Amino acid sequence: MKNNRKLAIMRLMDSRRKFTARELAERFQVSIRTIQRDLDALQSMGFPLYTEVGVHGGYQVLPNRLLPPLQLHQNEALGLFLMLEYLEKVPDFPYGSVREHLAEQYFSSLPQDVQDLVMRMRKHITFLQPHSSAHAQPMTTTILDAAVEKRGVTFQYSSRNGQKTVEVFPIGIYYDRGYWYMPARHKERVLLYRVDRMSDLEITDETDGSIPNLHDWLRAED
Repeated sequence: MKNNRKLAIMRLMDSRRKFTARELAERFQVSIRTIQRDLDALQSMGFPLYTEVGVHGGYQVLPNRLLPPLQLHQNEALGLFLMLEYLEKVPDFPYGSVREHLAEQYFSSLPQDVQDLVMRMRKHITFLQPHSSAHAQPMTTTILDAAVEKRGVTFQYSSRNGQKTVEVFPIGIYYDRGYWYMPARHKERVLLYRVDRMSDLEITDETDGSIPNLHDWLRAED
């Protein structure tokens, strides 16, 4: 029960707000002292929890924290590794380090019989699709970060007419037939850029809250 409560606390803690020990105690129907022991235990395990004192203080976590471990049934674990096999065929996948981390860290935590089943299964399936030879995974990640925050980007773009400096607001990115594409707003128009032709990408300080998300843009009639 105690471990379940700690796991629930990890899931509850949000980098966008603070929780007081009293709020957590009332939520889990335990004493404040019990909650403080749980929080101390989480900190000793490496959970990035910090405390701010004062009237508006409380417990909070860092945005890029470790999240609770996956708890999957066997078939779900097999499906996860099939997805990883597929993602290996997609070059420059945003936040691509997740593939290596899951493949190594999560795989090593599985029971030996499930590990053996995964290894046998991998010999009987593959995903064939064309892909470019470019290696720009950090760029796709940066574009996606900028799109989510509705911030502008500047970069060098190589086209048939030569190289030019571009400053736009990215709507998002999508992968099609071996290439990543970035639709982005340039002044009053939306232009399409191929990510492998971009270089020297930087996020600017400009923001535009009117930029649509990629799904809305793809559904738009115009």
